[in-house]
Amino acid sequence: MKEIKLFKKQIEAWKRLKDSETNEVLYGGGARGGKSWLGNTWICLETFEKPKSAWFVGRATFSDLRKTTLATFFKVISEYEVSKYFSYNATTHEMINTLTGSIIHFGEIGWFPSDPEYDRIGSLDLTGAFIDEAQQVRVKGIDVLRGRFSVLEGDGWQTIPKSFYSCNPQKNWIFNDFVKPFDEGRLRPDRAFIPSLVTDNPHISKDYIENLKKSDKVTQERLLYGNFYYDDDPARLIEYDKILDIFTNDFVDSGERYITSDIAGRGSDKFRVYVWSGFRVIYTYSADKSLGSEIVAKIQELAKSYKVPNSNIVFDGDGIGGGVSGFIPNAHEFINNSKAKNGENYNSLKDQCYFKLSECINEGGLYIDPDCITPQEKQEIIEELEQVKRDKIDSDGKLRIVPKEKIKEKINRSPDHSDTLMMRFYFEVSAQVQSFNADFF
Repeated sequence: MKEIKLFKKQIEAWKRLKDSETNEVLYGGGARGGKSWLGNTWICLETFEKPKSAWFVGRATFSDLRKTTLATFFKVISEYEVSKYFSYNATTHEMINTLTGSIIHFGEIGWFPSDPEYDRIGSLDLTGAFIDEAQQVRVKGIDVLRGRFSVLEGDGWQTIPKSFYSCNPQKNWIFNDFVKPFDEGRLRPDRAFIPSLVTDNPHISKDYIENLKKSDKVTQERLLYGNFYYDDDPARLIEYDKILDIFTNDFVDSGERYITSDIAGRGSDKFRVYVWSGFRVIYTYSADKSLGSEIVAKIQELAKSYKVPNSNIVFDGDGIGGGVSGFIPNAHEFINNSKAKNGENYNSLKDQCYFKLSECINEGGLYIDPDCITPQEKQEIIEELEQVKRDKIDSDGKLRIVPKEKIKEKINRSPDHSDTLMMRFYFEVSAQVQSFNADFF
């Protein structure tokens, strides 16, 4: 075998792949940072160093895997002059190291309705895995994969579970689990994030880099600078800078007081209550899932303390929230899938209120007093509002937002803060209905 030559960033990742503490390594950020070559080189050498070990190499779809990752693996074994030791079965998509008996399973790890539980992965016993372009893969697939590590020792060798993920920027589980904790100095010790850009790769021509510099801003931010914080999704409803502004918009006027509450149930993580003065959030309360009696008592306590009439209280009426009805007379149940009001072209009341919330934030009309939330809650609010996007953007049907289930997949929790903010606009769209009725009669 020829000598393995890696550049500086690849060596940094290689050390974490070979240590005895790191279970998961995320590598990448920009284009042409040597991601796929490094992942395939690592898998290739592991099959020699750990006889009869078992590995998984995957991408979201097998079509992309075959055209890119698998093609790179063949280049790697050719470059290092070890092709004669590998036998590939094009039917089972398995690569056998004939010298050591180690096996590599090549497969797709995208989500498919025909296999929602990833059963195709669940039957494997693995030593480690390389997921190429991991930003395209759902976190559930990664979770299933993590549960398949069992071949961790053999004749003369022993290891710990190892996963290597290559990526380009995207705000989903790779951002929440790796990038942001890394930037904030709180990344778990068993995880590593190694940023790598095209400029870190000495083998890339200057012409390629110059062409990237001449491309559109989205391409520059993502593939040249590896900016995980840049989001130019045309479906996005709220501008990022405007989201940050809600914590400094202290010029927003005070006004009539309201209470909105997202009651933990149907997958919600927390019971949350926001107290409003106009469009100013002046107090928040969060707790783990609570009994109905505790929920009622807390809402009533806050209503009394902040002088909020019952008719200015709205709570999530889905799930156990419906049980609150009747215990707070004149309070309003928010039924997510009920019809939009005023005959407006929204798929549901929830969609309507989210669009109104987005308009208010973009116009600088909402304020959350930073003293009434924790730093963690502030970050959660930012993350959730970033996920408020129009669903089926190319459709000319009724306006709707991306479903909660898809948001939960990206942020690994229920968007309880944004739902609690959204319900404030129940009173605005209801007031329009009342105004219309008054004018009509």
